[in-house]
Amino acid sequence: MRKGHGSANEKGEGEKEAEEIGDEEFVRAIGSLKETEKESEKIANRARGRAEAMGRRARERAKRIVDEAGKEAVEEKNRALAEARKETRKGIDAIIGEAEKEAEKIRAQKIDASIAADAAGKIFKK
Repeated sequence: MRKGHGSANEKGEGEKEAEEIGDEEFVRAIGSLKETEKESEKIANRARGRAEAMGRRARERAKRIVDEAGKEAVEEKNRALAEARKETRKGIDAIIGEAEKEAEKIRAQKIDASIAADAAGKIFKK
């Protein structure tokens, strides 16, 4: 047995095997190994191709999900803003309504003539 040491007359395992099974058989075995390696490479390439396609589909699906989530977020934001505007409008309308009632009360009040004349005198000084 040769393990990196020994005399030049010793044969390596591959050489011994070649002699044992014959040169023709050895060449056929090498050819068979090469074919097996080629087939293995084809299988590995197909697997890589399938894995890349799966990754591409997964990325596309993830992008669609993110896009849809973004659209839903915008729609929800718009709904929330519309509701807030509606509530704000109700509050503003209530304040305007109260102000109009107060204005009507003030308009309905009668001012004594002497008070009016005094106020006019102060405003329009002679």
